[in-house]
Amino acid sequence: MRVLICLLIFIGLFSACVPEPESPTPVTGQNLLNDRDDFVYVINEGNFRWGNATLSAINLTQNFTTSDLYYLANQQPLGDVFQSMTYAEGAFWLVVNNSGKVEKIDKQSLKSLGVIGGLRSPRYLCALPNHKAYISDLYEQAITVVDLSTLQIKGKIALPGWTEEMLSEDSVVWVTNIKKEYIYRINTQTDVIKDSIEIGIGGNSLGKDAQGRLWVYATGADGIGAKLVCLNSVNKEIIKSFSFLSSGGGNLKISTDGQTLYWLRAGRVWKMGVEDIALPNEPWIQQDLQNAYGLGVHPTTGDIFIADAMDYVQAGKVIQYSKAGIQKGSWKVGVIPNGFLFQ
Repeated sequence: MRVLICLLIFIGLFSACVPEPESPTPVTGQNLLNDRDDFVYVINEGNFRWGNATLSAINLTQNFTTSDLYYLANQQPLGDVFQSMTYAEGAFWLVVNNSGKVEKIDKQSLKSLGVIGGLRSPRYLCALPNHKAYISDLYEQAITVVDLSTLQIKGKIALPGWTEEMLSEDSVVWVTNIKKEYIYRINTQTDVIKDSIEIGIGGNSLGKDAQGRLWVYATGADGIGAKLVCLNSVNKEIIKSFSFLSSGGGNLKISTDGQTLYWLRAGRVWKMGVEDIALPNEPWIQQDLQNAYGLGVHPTTGDIFIADAMDYVQAGKVIQYSKAGIQKGSWKVGVIPNGFLFQ
């Protein structure tokens, strides 16, 4: 009898520890390709030199995921380190860092439409009018100017350091730089750097709030704390600046109403109102996260999407939260998810 009781207790405990499935069984990519549903495309960068970068998609309308969409459509791997993804001129543009390319794929079939090659270590693509785009780079010491209609490199804008995220505003593009203490403004008519503003070393992400102010997150460096800086984008004056005690963090995003800032730091999600006068003391979301690595804000609902890289080897996870911080969904995706594109 004692053995039976122990066995029943063990079975009960084991059953209680079995997690609920996080998502329905993945289906074929063809079921995703329509304009009626709400999609979240997930950028899975994969491991450096492993060539296991993938594109996943979460169908929020029908609640299922599909992994490795590029391979399903093209019967070949995407490449090494999928860094970022942009929608422009009716197509998706996939920036594959260590493969030195930007892949153009059809929005519906996801088949490759061509490649911008000859890039050294591309990071982000910023689309501009008249088929023009800028591409930032880790090692190039320049912004590469390309023609999206011909997929050809048209020139370079010398800019030393590791250029990262960009933001287009009228005839100007703002460029962050991880290795420098400045954010740069490029005149898109002349492809010439107009000026630079000192914000602190490690600028990596940026956005605009409801008042049209520019916010930049600078990650700092060894012995130099990170900064969150607010700029007047017209007169280029710093409106306010917040300093962290240590370096790290980034991936700044701004809510759909332009009133709330979100960023990642120490593997957690933090948030702050654009009118707040002090940094938050505690993370906004830290439960259910092993290693928050990517962040996105849904442009319609304002829901927050977090990419959890887990241990950088196993499949990562995407978790959806409401603006109130209530978890709404969770899905397994590819290796090292780092960002999102909402369509």
